Parts: sequence; structure tokens; C-alpha cells
Amino acid sequence: MMRGARGDNRTKRSLEKAEKLFGRGVEAEGRGDVREAGKRFKEASDIYASLGERGAFVNSELLRGHCIAFQALSERAADRFRGLIEEAIEVINEVRKGYIKDYTLRGVERDVWISYSVNFINALRVLLEENLPAKKDSCMKVIKEGETCVEWLERLEESEKAGLLLFWIGIACVRSASWFRGEEALNVLRKAAESFSKAGRFFEAARRPRHYLCLEMMRELCDVMLALEERGAPLQLKGLTAEPREERCRMIHKYNLTLLELYSAVRERFFAERQRRTYDALSNAREAAKGLEEVGDCGLAADAYFLLSKACYEAFKITLSNRRKRERLEECYEALKKAYMYARAQMKSDVNIKVLIMMARVISEYIKLVENDALKIRLIRDGASYSREALDEVRKVPEEAFIGEFYGSVASYLAAAAEAEVDEGRRRELLEKAVEYGEVALEYEEERLRRGDYLYCLAETYYMLGKCGQAGAFEKAGEVAKKARESFISAEDLVGAAGSFILSGNIQREIWRREKGGEGYLRARQEYLEAVRVASSMDWKEMEGEALVKLAELEDEKGNYAQASEYYIQALERFNKIMIEGREEEDIKERMKSVEARISIEKGKELLKSRLSEAASYFRKGGELLLKENKHEAMFYQSLSEFLEAEDVSMDKPREALERLKTASERLKALREMGGDKKAEALLRLCRGKEHLEEGLALYAEGAYSPALVKFSMAAKALGEAAKLGEGDWEKANGYVLFAQGLERFIRGQLGAHDEFLEAASLFNESTKILVTDKMKNAAFGFTDLCYGWRKFLEYIEGEEEKEDSYIEARMHLERSLKFFVEAGLSNYAKYVEGLGYLLDGERYIKKLESAGEAAEKYYALAEESYNKAKEKFSDAGYIGLEREVEEKIQKLREQEARRRYLEAVLGEGVSREDMENLRDGFVVVRVNEPADRSLFKVGDRITVKIELTNIGDANAIIERLENAVPQGFKFMGKAETVKDGDMVIRRELASWEKISLEIKIVAEKEQEVEYQPMVIFRDNKNRKRYFKPNPIRILIGEG
Repeated sequence: MMRGARGDNRTKRSLEKAEKLFGRGVEAEGRGDVREAGKRFKEASDIYASLGERGAFVNSELLRGHCIAFQALSERAADRFRGLIEEAIEVINEVRKGYIKDYTLRGVERDVWISYSVNFINALRVLLEENLPAKKDSCMKVIKEGETCVEWLERLEESEKAGLLLFWIGIACVRSASWFRGEEALNVLRKAAESFSKAGRFFEAARRPRHYLCLEMMRELCDVMLALEERGAPLQLKGLTAEPREERCRMIHKYNLTLLELYSAVRERFFAERQRRTYDALSNAREAAKGLEEVGDCGLAADAYFLLSKACYEAFKITLSNRRKRERLEECYEALKKAYMYARAQMKSDVNIKVLIMMARVISEYIKLVENDALKIRLIRDGASYSREALDEVRKVPEEAFIGEFYGSVASYLAAAAEAEVDEGRRRELLEKAVEYGEVALEYEEERLRRGDYLYCLAETYYMLGKCGQAGAFEKAGEVAKKARESFISAEDLVGAAGSFILSGNIQREIWRREKGGEGYLRARQEYLEAVRVASSMDWKEMEGEALVKLAELEDEKGNYAQASEYYIQALERFNKIMIEGREEEDIKERMKSVEARISIEKGKELLKSRLSEAASYFRKGGELLLKENKHEAMFYQSLSEFLEAEDVSMDKPREALERLKTASERLKALREMGGDKKAEALLRLCRGKEHLEEGLALYAEGAYSPALVKFSMAAKALGEAAKLGEGDWEKANGYVLFAQGLERFIRGQLGAHDEFLEAASLFNESTKILVTDKMKNAAFGFTDLCYGWRKFLEYIEGEEEKEDSYIEARMHLERSLKFFVEAGLSNYAKYVEGLGYLLDGERYIKKLESAGEAAEKYYALAEESYNKAKEKFSDAGYIGLEREVEEKIQKLREQEARRRYLEAVLGEGVSREDMENLRDGFVVVRVNEPADRSLFKVGDRITVKIELTNIGDANAIIERLENAVPQGFKFMGKAETVKDGDMVIRRELASWEKISLEIKIVAEKEQEVEYQPMVIFRDNKNRKRYFKPNPIRILIGEG
């Protein structure tokens, strides 16, 4: 390679040294250590230059320029990259100057070498060119002129130099290809592939193969890019090459395979295969990006990290779990950051623009899933920054290459930022801007798949605008969603099609909500069913399950809880099939648990009206299953379970219900502190209102009517507050408000304002139209009749004369009330009504008693029996107040019975009505207890007469004297002043049923038969002088 050295030994030694250094450089460059090779070539070149060895110098500098340029491909800073390329250009330019000055070469040969140097320089300059038209022109010039130059080098048998030039032409073409469109782009890629292929052959011919350049892999890369650009059938790369030995080459091959794998995955019809291929591509992209980064190929590392971000994004699109979505987007975001760093460092403006555009889209999706507010704010700021930078970069491009993508991406970002915006006006402004950008994106984008994405985003934006209250936005959203679906189907993207069906269903569902009826429900249902069909056609079980969940949610909102439960069960079956296949076990387990929770909740809602205890059990189970996924919702349903448990024992066991309501309230207060929602707040206020209601019922049962009245008033107020917030079935507190107001008036009726019973009955009847549970409906019906029954009951007992009609009506209403309370499962209220019935009968017998005559004893017995039964029922039901009232009636009846029997004993049978009337103002009777009737004594016997004076009247009476206390023919044994002419002076006031027992001792003075009949003279409560004498007692006095 070197000419023989001439001159002295010093020159000879210098040449030998230079040749050794050059040889070391060649060796280092051959193994890919271009940094070391560059140093050795530099040292050799300096010696050659000092010795005037022009040919050797040119050779060494040419290789040094190549090494410097190749070293630039590993730089991570743009200034270092530019500096090294410019240094390489300068070195090659010195080579060009050397060829110009080398007159030893023939004219044509020298021109070839000069052209070679120029083409080499131009190829490197393409890497630095930032002006797009100039870059494209330079690339085309290098291709054209380089081809001619290589032909001449081939004739001159300069294979190694031809190989080096072709390598850099190939690099220039690969880095410029994305700026060309259509056939031009294909031609550039074909030329790049051809350049790498020929370079390899030239190096082989020169017996200087350069494995570190990975020429075969670079040609493979061009073939892949061609295949993707032509949208033809994907290449099969397995047979193209053996497994490369060099790590860099292996990573480039991995990158090539991943490009094809991801392209094929996106177009795979069956979900399982698409998922497998996408995850394989994701795994390979991770390995390729990291590998290329580690081997120092920063240029391809930028492409590889961008590919990794695309693989992550595709995986995100087919992922339905929010946790996994966040993981995918986070990885995607980090990959884009690295791609951005390497693209800027390597001055790959095309990759840089694509990265910046994708940044905005990924951030927009990430914002929707982030729960941390600080991170959300940072992401919004980052998105704005990347969008502005993307706009600056896009403006530098004269063609409209990236305009559609840019506007579509920014539209997505603006919509996400709007969703996170608190200020309503600002949110609307952002959404309107997003619509404007989305419309522009569609004007510039012809690619069907991307059009589907842009239309989908635009439909979502209109949907959000509709939620902000913009007229016609929902209808527009529906139209655009339909176009998105058509675009996805046209592009054979069933994943996008399934998603667009879900979005359409959501839009129609919102329209139905706002119109509170119409066809929105049926349309939404149809869209969700179509999503199920599409997902099923591609065997996407997870999406099929999620679409079924959407159907279940729709049916739940409609109130079709049994159908909702059925859809949830079908969804659970789909998720279970995924578990059987063993894919993504942990996430599916969590989703299954969530769906199981929904099944329990739906069953609870289904049983809510008729079986409260079972409904509560299902809600409790649903809450427990939701604890990990959604603690707020779990606590809500646990509280609802406690509320329903309280409702189950409500009214019948008010104290027990009260304790459960307090437990539910405490849990709901804790939920409020955690940031509860309107639904939870409504339930909390409902619990508080019900607490007052149950306290009132407990006080009423205890007979504390006035305090109960206050509690019912408080309950009505608290329940009214709940009614303003309530949305769901269980929350329809208006019914409870009317019920509490009815109870308030019901108490007032019992306290004497009998007309309040009619108002109470009306309120109870109105509440039946609103209350949800069968128990409460029947309870309200029961109270409606109870009010009418009480009114007629009081009308009957307070009337002076017996009103048979009032009795019959009271009895009828009480029987109806009893029926409703039994159906409500209110056993204590049923006993209460039965007690009222017995009480009514007792009052009826009391009325009959007043005119019973000889049948009095019978009616007394019947009345007491009825009262006792009433007391027993009230006692069993826990109505202490009524039990106490009836006990008083029983005592009074027994006193009346005792009085009656006493009167009969004193007055004889057949006590007249007039006699009973006289008793009211105080009435004193005399009863002779000893001696007995027809007692036989002898003259001179001392006889003890025992007399009992009793005031059997209701008022006090004053006894004046007892006439004929000592009959004629008898001598009084005692103080003479107390008896005068046989009369005993007493002068004493007796209270009602107070008695005086007298013991009079007399001695018979003659034989006779005496009718002993002492008469008491008294004044009644009205100061009327009255008297009473008992039936006479015959006393027989025989001979002494």
C-alpha cells in the first residue's frame, strides 16, 4: 500500500511508525472502535504530511473522516453531533484539496477522486441540513452524482472507497426519506437499500468487510420501510439473514422485526392475535431501544424509542384497565422523552416533529387517567410546551406533511385540558378551540386510520361541549361518532370501531338523560349491542365484557335491575373466560370482583321494594367487593345497607332502627370528610331525618305525645333537605317528608284536634305515590285508614248517644289498617290496631252498659274482657302510653263494677238510671252488717249493731245524722249525748267512696219483732238535702 521509503534512516523510521499507526487504525476501525481508529489515523496522517507522503496522507485522512462521521452517530448532544460532522467534512475537504494538488494522478482519475470527496462531503452535509427543500435537493444530488462516482470507482477497482461512499449515501437517504412523498419516497428508500447492499459487496471485494456498519441490517431496514410505505403485504424477515454477531446489528434487526410486527398487529382482525403481536412488539421495542442506546447508535435509538412509544400507545388502545392504561401511557411518555432527546441530538427533525406531535396526544390521554392533581397540572403545562414547540417545528416545514397530525394531536390535548379545567367559561373556550383544531386536522388528513382517530376525538369534544350546555352539541357528536366508526371499519380497525360504538352509546345515553325520555335509551342500547357484536366478531372478550357492563349500566339507569343484573352476569362470564386462558390474571380478577359487586348491587336494587333485609345483604356484599377498587362507593353501599337494615325494623322496633341509622350516619360523615358526593350527602340527610322519625315513633309508643310531635316536625324538615338532593329510588325522600308530616298531624288528632286526622290521612295517601318500598307503601296505607279509624273511634266514644254507624266505620277502617300493617310486616302495628279494635269494643260495651238493666253484669264482663285484650295487645306491641290508658279504664270499670255490686247489695237489684245520676253529686248509703236478717235475741240481751256508711258518689257528701239508729224498745249503751230520740248525730264530710264504720250497742227491753231500718240524712255536693235507708232487717226478741 505504501511506496518504499527513501532517504535517511530517520525518514525510514518515521514511515514505519506511520504505517504501524495506520495499521492499528485500520484494525480498530475494522472492529468498530472508530474513536481509537480516528486517533491512530490522525497520528499517521501527521507523519505522512510531514514526510510529504501525499497519497498515504489522503488515504489516512479519508478513513479518519469516516471514523469521525460515524462517531457523530453516537453523540447525545446536537452541538457535538454537528461539530463532529463538520470536522469530518473539513477532513474530507482536505482530502479533496489533496487530490486537487496531486498531479501524479491522471486527469480522469484525479477528477474521480475530487468528485468522490465532494460526494462524500455532500452526503454528510445532508445530515446537517435543516432547510427542507435544500435537504431534499442535496439528497437527490448525492444519489445522482454519487451513482456516477461509484461507477468510476468500480472501474478503478477502488472497492473500499466505493463502499464507504455508498454507506454514507445510504445514511443520507434513510435520514431524508420521510421528507419525500409518494413515489419519490419509495425511490429514495430503494436507493438507500441498494447503497447498503452494494457497499457490503464492495467491502467484501476489497477483503475489508465492516461488520460494525451492519450493512445487511440497514438494507433490511430500508426494505421494511419500503414495505410499510407501500402498505403492501408485510415482509417475512426470518429468512433474510442469520442472527447477527454484533450487538448493534442484532438490535437493528430487532428494531426491523418490531416495525413489521407492530404494523401487522395493528391490522390483525382477531383480538387475541392482535394482542399477542402488540405485546411481542412492545417487548421487542423495549429491547431494541435499550440495546441501541447501550451500543451508542443514538440516531437509530431515536427511531427505536419512538417505535417503543407507538407500541406502548397501541397497547394502551387495546387495554381497558385504567391501571394498565396509566402504566402504558407512562412508559410511552418516558419513551417519547428519550426519542425527543436523541432526535434533537442527531438533528433528526422528522422524528423530532413526530415525537412532539405524539407527545401532545399521549399527554391528553394521560391527563384523563391521572388522579394526582399536581401531576395533572404538570402534564397540562408540559402538553402546552410541547404543542408550542411542535407548532414551531411544523412551521419550518414548507410542505403540509405534518399539519393534519399536528392539529389532530393538539385538538386531543385541548379537549383533555378542558376536562381538567374547573372554570366553566375557560372549559368551554378550550373545547371550542379543540373543535376548530379537529376540523382543520380532518381537512389535511387523508389516511383512513388517522381520520378515524381524529373523528373520534372530535366526537368526544362535541360530547363534552354538550355536557357544558351547548345546544345541538350532542346531536353533532352523534353524527361525528358515526363517521369515525365508518372510517375505522373502512380501515379494518375493529378496535376503533368497537370504541366508537361505545362512544355513540354514551352520547345517546346522555341525550336520553337530558330529554328524560325519547328514543335515546333504545339508540344507546343498540349502539352498545353493536359494540358487543364487533368485539365478539374479533374475539375481544374484555371489550365484549365492558360493552355488556355499559348495557347493564344503561338498564340500571332505566330501572330494569333484573336485566342489568343479567348483563353483568354475562360480562362476568366473558371475564372468566379470559381468566381460564390465563391472560392478565390480576387485572381481570379485580374487574371480575367489581362486576360481582355490581351484580350484588343490582340484586339489592331489585329486592329493594319487597325484601329489605335481603336487599341490605346484597348491598353489603357489593360494598365489601368494591372496597379495593372504589372505597368511596364501597362505603356508600355499606351505609345504604345499614340504612335498609334500619328500614327493615323501622317503626316496629324504632330504638333498634335508630341505632342502625346512627351507625350509617357515622360512616357517611366519614365519607363526607373523604370527599363524598351528592348521592352520599343525600343519604346522610335521609338517615338524619329518619333518626328523628324513629325517635318520634319511640316517644309516641311510650305515650310522650308532645315530644313525639316535636320530633316528627324535625324529621319533616331534615327529610325535606334530603329530598332536594335525592336522585335514586331509595333517595325519594319526598315520600318520607309527607309521611313525617302525616305523623305530626296524626298526633295532633289524638291530642284533641280531630280534624287533623283527615289532613294526616291525605298526607299519608300522597306519600304512597312516592315511597318506594312495599313496606313503607303499605305502612302509609295502614296509617291512612288508621287516621280515619281513630277519628270515627273518638267520634263514637265521645258521643252522648251510641252511633252505630260510627262504630261500623271505625271497625272497617281498623280492619283495613290491620291488613296493610300485616302486609308491611309491622307486627307491632298490627297488634296496636288489634288493641284499638278491642278498645273500641270495650267502649261499645260500656255504652250498652248504661242502658243494660238486668244485662249489666254481662256487659261489664264483656267490657272488662275487651279492655284486657286491648291492654295485652298494646303491651305486646310496646305501646306503653296506650297500655297505661287502658289500665286506667280497667281500674275505673272495676270500680264501677264494685260500685254496682255494692249498690245492688245495698239498694237491691235493678238500680235505676236516676240512682246512677244521683251518684255524680255524692251519695251516702247505709249498710247493716250485723246483726243478720231474722236474728233471734232474748229480752235483756246486749246486741251489737255494726253499720257501714259509704259515700258511693263521685263527689263529696256531708252526713248530718243517722235516724232510727236505736229503734223503740231498745236502750242505747253509750254516751247519751250522741243519740237523741233514737237518732245518732254524726256531722262528717265523706269523700268519694270513703266509709265510716259504726258499732252501736243496744239492749232489748221487751219482747217484740222489729224491722230495723236506719236512715242516713246527708247533703250532696250541691248542698241538697238527701237521704237513704236500706232494706229493713228483722230482729226477733223473745222472752228472757
